[in-house]
Amino acid sequence: MTPAKARQAEITPIPEPLKGRNILLTGAHTDLGHALALSLAAQGASLLLLARKERLLAALYDQIMENEGAEPLLIAMDVTSAREEDFAALEDGLRNEVGVLHSIVNADIPAAPLSPLVNSSLETWNACFHGMLIRPMLLVRSLLPLLRQADSASVVFLTLPCGRLGRANWTAVGAALAGLENLCQALAEEHPEIRFNTLDTGPVGSDLRRRFYPAEARANLLAVDDPSVMQTFLDLLLVSELEDSVT
Repeated sequence: MTPAKARQAEITPIPEPLKGRNILLTGAHTDLGHALALSLAAQGASLLLLARKERLLAALYDQIMENEGAEPLLIAMDVTSAREEDFAALEDGLRNEVGVLHSIVNADIPAAPLSPLVNSSLETWNACFHGMLIRPMLLVRSLLPLLRQADSASVVFLTLPCGRLGRANWTAVGAALAGLENLCQALAEEHPEIRFNTLDTGPVGSDLRRRFYPAEARANLLAVDDPSVMQTFLDLLLVSELEDSVT
């Protein structure tokens, strides 16, 4: 008896799969964030771009509009010095502006000096934990009510390898990002209706990597706008939509 041939899933491509979805992107002023914003806009996303000053996003805004993307909302907010009430005001403003938030992509990791523990300063440790853990926590905590209004919400935190495996000289950065991993896991259990993920893009020739590896040869690094890098972000934002398109 010949076994019946297994039916293969057929995936129906979705044009502009992010159309109508509001995505808050931090770090859009960086080269990786800029490339990601253009990629998400090309997929139909309505972007909420957050940076310390609006002028840092002016060129990106113009480029998105030239590409006939949805008009992005520019948000001027210095999250490094923001207080809890500032994040509450952000939530209130977005509630009035868009009403619902489908995704947050935290693509902004501040650079920090690397050194053995005995040579590291308390100032560096405070800066790493504030910029890499506490700030993303406050951002997500304040916007959870808007995420819970979405039918399939997702949050993506950019991370680095040292957050998953300790490395010499990366003590402060690694400890802060390890805390981010733990936070992500805890949030996933507390809010199963929302997808929480951390993402290490691997060897990408971004400005951030240049600050951490100033002497590294760039020949073997992926470009920040490499399709495989952009697709990884898209996959995390689209997992439920892709499942719905399988017939």
